[in-house]
Amino acid sequence: MILPGGRKIEKCIVLVPHQDDETMLAGNTIIQLNRLGIETYVLYSTNGDWKYPAEKRIQEAYRALNSLIPFRKDHILLLGYGDNFNDRNHTHFYYSLDGEVKYKSGHSRTYGVRGIDDIAYTIKGEHSKYNRSSFLADLQAALEYIRADLIICIDFDEHPDHRMLTLGFDEAMCSVLKENTDYHPLVLKGFAYSMAYTAIPDLYKKEFRCTEKPTQTTTKKYEYDFVGTTIYNWDDRISIPAPQCSLSRNLFRNRKARALMKHKTQFVILRAESIINRDEVFWLRRTDSISYEASVCASSGNPEMINDYRLYNVDEIDAKIPAFCDYLWAPDDEEKELTFEWKKPYDIKEIRIYGNIHEDAQIKKIRLSFDNGSSYEAGPLPLRGRPLSVRFDDSLKNISKCVLKIVESEGNGAGIAECEFYTDDNTDLEELVSIINEQTDSKGIADRKTDKYISKAYLFFVKVKRKVYRTLKKLGKFRKKS
Repeated sequence: MILPGGRKIEKCIVLVPHQDDETMLAGNTIIQLNRLGIETYVLYSTNGDWKYPAEKRIQEAYRALNSLIPFRKDHILLLGYGDNFNDRNHTHFYYSLDGEVKYKSGHSRTYGVRGIDDIAYTIKGEHSKYNRSSFLADLQAALEYIRADLIICIDFDEHPDHRMLTLGFDEAMCSVLKENTDYHPLVLKGFAYSMAYTAIPDLYKKEFRCTEKPTQTTTKKYEYDFVGTTIYNWDDRISIPAPQCSLSRNLFRNRKARALMKHKTQFVILRAESIINRDEVFWLRRTDSISYEASVCASSGNPEMINDYRLYNVDEIDAKIPAFCDYLWAPDDEEKELTFEWKKPYDIKEIRIYGNIHEDAQIKKIRLSFDNGSSYEAGPLPLRGRPLSVRFDDSLKNISKCVLKIVESEGNGAGIAECEFYTDDNTDLEELVSIINEQTDSKGIADRKTDKYISKAYLFFVKVKRKVYRTLKKLGKFRKKS
């Protein structure tokens, strides 16, 4: 489709770690995009093989996607890495830069299933070792292979596989943007746990509700308030409305619920009361900053941190409470200057500067000087790593050099996570969401008095089935197929 501003949105890729995350994160959004004629791909970073064979998990995913829209099997993409249980024991291959880590499934290299090869084998004809370097290279290759106009990616949920994917995506996306300066996809990030799987179970409240802001008092297993205390402002969220076919409290008449039912090994339908809402929530990460085209040098510190697309980073993806590190340009000299230079001049309309997430250090004032002789002071940088927006009038034209100087800071380690330069306002996402809203009947399917009781009875049956299955498994009645 072509947006009113002239931008084409033809392909979307949804990036998730496990088979069921696609439905929780973006099931209704996939339906909405399909109605606009947008082709959707789903990439799984793991084969979901912790307890069950990859073949089974991917078969369930295909059936779930087919419950949402008529989905082509060749639009399922596999990075082919192993599923790692959320056990906090540092067994994840993410901790190995270039080794070969063997997983519980018995695999130490990427693999596909019948009819779907892993990305590494598809592109280069060989499987990749389970390590961090291979993962990043394969993820970048997948992004460049599909070259989607819209990317929907999982964010920093509590599971290490989710964290690995969002951190890896940021790093891979940086390379993609720097190596392909004509490519500026729309990027949305969202949470499959705190806004779906462990969210407030409110499906059978009086009103069919939108997704509620997660809090530590209302959201299960939400031990760190990522949404409330880091880069995301709840008021800046992007709300994609659910289509009418997913607005029924009868799980058998709700299309998203029927997709959840297809993930039988995960019993994820038992979380339907939390997962099903009136909307799906994301945050926009722009990719059209000209900072990725700039050469950057610094008076001290590592200037590569300033245009690496990362707003946060951690070394320990297993830690319940994340310890953010290695994401800031933090100078330790007197000058505290960054210099950006471009090969051609640009008209700059806005600069966004992101600072420290932790509140024990903060930049109070910066000075921006340009090669047209103009200079501006701004600050302080907002707390929690949120951006300071500096907008300019028509005087800031033909800029090929900018010097950023930290004039005043407070606390130890005050720095800048990212400095983004924009030449326009880019309203493409607003246009896309507006079109989706126009095509959506928000009234939903009329509920019958029996709908709640039918659904509750079904959920009770599934709970009993799960209990029986787990009991028999403990008794050795079931064995995992190889």
